[in-house]
Amino acid sequence: MKQAIKFFLALIIFSVFSCHKEPTPEPVCSISNIQDGQEFYENEDIQVKVTVDDRNSVITSVFLYIDNKTFAGTSEFPYNFTIKSGKLVPGIYTLKVIVRNKNGKQSNTSVKITVKEVILDLESPDFVTFSDGKLPTGWITNGWYINPSDGYDDFFSLYSNTVDATVTAIKTCNKIEFRLKVKGRINLYLDGELWKKSLFFSDSWTKFVYYCPKGCHTFKWEFISGINAMIDEIKFEIVTTKSIH
Repeated sequence: MKQAIKFFLALIIFSVFSCHKEPTPEPVCSISNIQDGQEFYENEDIQVKVTVDDRNSVITSVFLYIDNKTFAGTSEFPYNFTIKSGKLVPGIYTLKVIVRNKNGKQSNTSVKITVKEVILDLESPDFVTFSDGKLPTGWITNGWYINPSDGYDDFFSLYSNTVDATVTAIKTCNKIEFRLKVKGRINLYLDGELWKKSLFFSDSWTKFVYYCPKGCHTFKWEFISGINAMIDEIKFEIVTTKSIH
């Protein structure tokens, strides 16, 4: 009799705990590399990286939606997607990710992005639009000024012996041309990294042509030593065929 009572009590306790079993939590997800409102150019690849906390469950699918239309899906880690350049025309889009686990639980997250039109600034090669002494959007100078005194073109001229003076431009291109007239040395940076070191020439104008990956880049010329320097005929282009130098 005592054994039967013990068994009955054990069955009741088991049933109570079974009824109060914690439910399986939903997975938690985020788009880790894109901020809400972030801007891209139409000729850029957009990388979407999804971070998932599965909370001890198995993720069965991760889907990316663009304006509520299915773009791509995966069940394999890492949960990354690429929206190729040209896929989205200029405009505002909502990127939404839905994550599901093996227990049928799901969660979602979304961000808005802006895709911008690529507009080449063709004020170069002769800086005609600099004739009013004003810099167009995307240009920053520190220690340089626009010099209109050469008789036919405006160009950047260095304030006397201004070491560490910089000219910065943000452009979409894969080819850059410019001329230098330098009594000293200039470094050229691409996206914050030293690209071309110690460009050095004397009183004659010298032309430079360089290629870089297609996209929106930040170019910076920095005067690092010497007496004087001038920069002229800067031209940014997107070319379909090129020789890498």
